Amino acid sequence: MNLLKKISFLALFITLNSCKDNSFNSDTETYKIEIKKAEYFHQDFTNHIQETPLNINAESITLKEIFGILIKTDTSNIKFDNKKLQNKSYDVLIKQKDKNIPINEVVLKKIIKELNLKLNIEKYQSFNITIKDSLKYSNYTSKSKNKISSVTISKDSIKLSNCDLNKLVEILNSEFPEKTTCDTNSKRINYEWKKSSFDKLKLQMKNDLGMNFFNINNDRVIYKIKNN
Repeated sequence: MNLLKKISFLALFITLNSCKDNSFNSDTETYKIEIKKAEYFHQDFTNHIQETPLNINAESITLKEIFGILIKTDTSNIKFDNKKLQNKSYDVLIKQKDKNIPINEVVLKKIIKELNLKLNIEKYQSFNITIKDSLKYSNYTSKSKNKISSVTISKDSIKLSNCDLNKLVEILNSEFPEKTTCDTNSKRINYEWKKSSFDKLKLQMKNDLGMNFFNINNDRVIYKIKNN
């Protein structure tokens, strides 16, 4: 086999495997699925999504968005080990044929099986933040008179500048699987911490900022997607 034939054979092999990995169809009595990789430079696209009965007709949608619809959860609760797979877009048709027969769970399992993935479900505690010691908190109050806040995230630390508690909660929820909420209006603060476990950071913020983390007994469910 000469070099040209070898190259042609290799290209065909890669193409066939690519099609296998990125597309599949399934048509049953209760549902229809058509999934293929979306066009790479697809800027103008139309997505139609109906949750009940389930009907997804999307020219460009990520797996994270699809799983959020099927699981009926916010996409922030879905985590992918493979970030490339998380952001890959697909051309998708999912149709529920009988409105009286839900298909979310069976379609989810089908997609996971066809794409050779694994779904793990993990539960984490949820907390509400309050200021228990206002004197401690005031030691970190920002002296800035504007409302511009900034967050600097490095490999081993996080620094908040002129941020209120809502911004702090946003950062905590992006860094940890535990869910944190806040119903308190607060003064803006400057605060920095070394990256550590959630439990260690809770204790540190209690000592430094006079914060109380109240367990609201409402577990946060995280869906972790891994390659099988």
